[in-house]
Amino acid sequence: YGEGNPLGGGEASRPFHVRINGKLALENFDVLADAQDPNSMTARLFRGIRPAADGKLRLSFESAATAKAFVNAIQLRPGLEDSLRPIRIVCRPQQYRDAKGNVWQADSFFHGGQQITRPTGAPVYPDSDLFRGERFGRFSYSIPVAPGSYTVKLYFWEYWWGEGHPGRGGPRSRAFDVFANFRPLLENFDIIATAGKDQWVVKSFPGLRPNTEGKIALDFVPRVNYAMVNAIEILDENALARPVSSQ
Repeated sequence: YGEGNPLGGGEASRPFHVRINGKLALENFDVLADAQDPNSMTARLFRGIRPAADGKLRLSFESAATAKAFVNAIQLRPGLEDSLRPIRIVCRPQQYRDAKGNVWQADSFFHGGQQITRPTGAPVYPDSDLFRGERFGRFSYSIPVAPGSYTVKLYFWEYWWGEGHPGRGGPRSRAFDVFANFRPLLENFDIIATAGKDQWVVKSFPGLRPNTEGKIALDFVPRVNYAMVNAIEILDENALARPVSSQ
């Protein structure tokens, strides 16, 4: 379904229900409406799901009268009691394991922009290769999370512009805005002016909550040349507030 696809149509062409262990989890779920475009992926995330009395997790996809329900993939991960495990995305085609052993998944949940892998990573930074991948242009991310409050960290390294860099120039060679669920996070953001000569910076934004579709939607809007980002980290604040064990 959707413009350019065999059956045409659009939103409302294929709504269906999803139940987890008999409980309604998604009602009249419309993939096209959720993804916002045909041929675009979307996902929903549910935290704190436990097996039924028989030890099984039962997922029921219930078709509507107009079309059949469907799913492309199901991922199950051991969870924490009251929080979501960190979501880490690196803007490169393959996943990345950082110096602390954290795994960053390959670039996903994006719409628009271009991905490029640079010849080198950010100098000085302890995990320089975290900055080798980049998404640039006019683009957005729609990242599924469970209900709750999250801290979002955005990682930036200005490879192209600046003294000694391929594009030369300096401050004001690139400036852009970043929004989370339409709330401004960064306005007229200039990496070089903010980060100085090393040209990398990590910006942290606490207290962000998912939208009504269960997503943290990040929009990167150019002002001067293209917007860009190297990596995105989403941390559940319930986990951040949990006392660290002494063992």
